[in-house]
Amino acid sequence: MDWQKELEARLADDPRLERKESRLGSGSAFFYRGKEIVHLTAPSFVNIRMSAGMLFTLQAFTAEDCVIEVSKDGIVVRLESLNDVELTQKILERLFKEKPGERRPEGKNTRKGGWSAKRKANGALEDALALRSLEKLTLRLHN
Repeated sequence: MDWQKELEARLADDPRLERKESRLGSGSAFFYRGKEIVHLTAPSFVNIRMSAGMLFTLQAFTAEDCVIEVSKDGIVVRLESLNDVELTQKILERLFKEKPGERRPEGKNTRKGGWSAKRKANGALEDALALRSLEKLTLRLHN
């Protein structure tokens, strides 16, 4: 069975996703709230794009055998069975929950405040910790 076509059919039925041509290369992709999150790269492979912080929160999923590559902008999943398709859907469900989209300020707080130096430093620290965790995870996957 062609597991990539099975995944495509399941994703096409999801009302939260919009199917378009990929911005990253040839092939089709699925967009969530205007951002490309699923790129169908090659037969039997799917690229799920997410931030390093999101990868950090999804470590339990990325330790699976079908996840063959972990990078700072996402993961590549090999689709060889129905379990891999279901795992991909679980990852996307978790991604939808963690990525609620941009919230607009309401009431008097309609202006966005500037980024303080402390907030920038904390953000950089979180990114560094997430990347370090990804490096450890990648080493575990390749060993």
